[in-house]
Amino acid sequence: MSSAEGTVARNLLHAPLLRLVATLPGEGSATVVRLVGELDLSNAAGVHDQLADLLEYRPTDDVVLDLSGLTFLDPSGVRVLREVRRVVAVGRRGLSMRGVRPNVEMLLRVTGDEDLLPSSA
Repeated sequence: MSSAEGTVARNLLHAPLLRLVATLPGEGSATVVRLVGELDLSNAAGVHDQLADLLEYRPTDDVVLDLSGLTFLDPSGVRVLREVRRVVAVGRRGLSMRGVRPNVEMLLRVTGDEDLLPSSA
């Protein structure tokens, strides 16, 4: 393996599995958080911390989780979504999800978290 190939391989190994993109509208509008990639044990704690910071920064906004780019979710990721639901409820804000893929929907149903799903799912 050449030096350049080794650098690329190391970069791929350390690449984040999930990207979190937040759209912060004007006051009183919903904050949209788009999750892109995989939410699992390897990154759940970091995602939790980023979401907690965002929810603290925008304490009055409703929250929309856009999961259209979420390709994988494991039980640790479900715990992150539950915690978002809890924090949003404590602040008397609304939480909705959109773009839920079938594999994510199935896991939420199996874990008893179907109340997180959009009503049309």
